[in-house]
Order: sequence, then C-alpha cells, then structure tokens
Amino acid sequence: MAMKPFAVDQRQRELRQRSYLAVPTLGKQFPKVEEISIELRFIDPDKKLHLSPYKRIFANGMQAFFDFQCPIKECTGGGFNPTSEITKALGKSTAVHKGTMICGGKRDRGDAGKSCELELQYQVVAVEKQHADS
Repeated sequence: MAMKPFAVDQRQRELRQRSYLAVPTLGKQFPKVEEISIELRFIDPDKKLHLSPYKRIFANGMQAFFDFQCPIKECTGGGFNPTSEITKALGKSTAVHKGTMICGGKRDRGDAGKSCELELQYQVVAVEKQHADS
C-alpha cells in the first residue's frame, strides 16, 4: 500500500519558521539552564499505530522552540506545544517535569475529519549551569 506523501501548506511552514526565529535562545530565555532534553512518546488512541519515541536536546545557543508537529502524516492542523508547561517547570526547583498533551488536529480514522487525538507523553530534564568558584 502506497503511503500518502507528506505535504505541509506553504503558509503554515512560513508561519512556523517565523515563530521559530522569533523565539529567544535557550540561554537568553533560561539563563540558569545549560541544556534541556525532552523525551517524546506517542500513544495512538486506536492502538493501530506504534510510533517510535524520540528525544530532542536543546543546548544553550539553540532557539527555545518547543513546538512539535504531529508525527502522523495524515494529521492536519495538529501538533503539540508544551512551551508554557516547560517554562513553568523551569521556574521551579525540580529538574524533571512530565506532562501529557492530546493532538487537536484532524485525520481520517474511518470517519472523515475526525480528531487526531494522538497522545503525547513528554518528560523534560533540565541541566543547570555549573558555576566555577573564583
């Protein structure tokens, strides 16, 4: 069975690129943080898709852009943006934060235009900068 090619609307891609460029770097937004790693795990509500988990590491000079697209090619208008949750977590003393989000996009799951509802389980681990004593 042939897979449908992944096509992103040009306007959406441009908006996403502008949003990425508008975000400050990790070092500017979170001066005490050296690095952030985010583990992403996906759970299909229909139990038909088994998507591979993956990890993203954000170093000090990288854009603090935590907006992740839905990994399902047929999903339109979906994705996950845990930026506010990550920002709140980094403001606390805990170095590890876990959360769950549901994709609000649309995909064909037997009924045209049905919600995607893919679940994202994420874990954020922040590494604080080590200060050298002078």
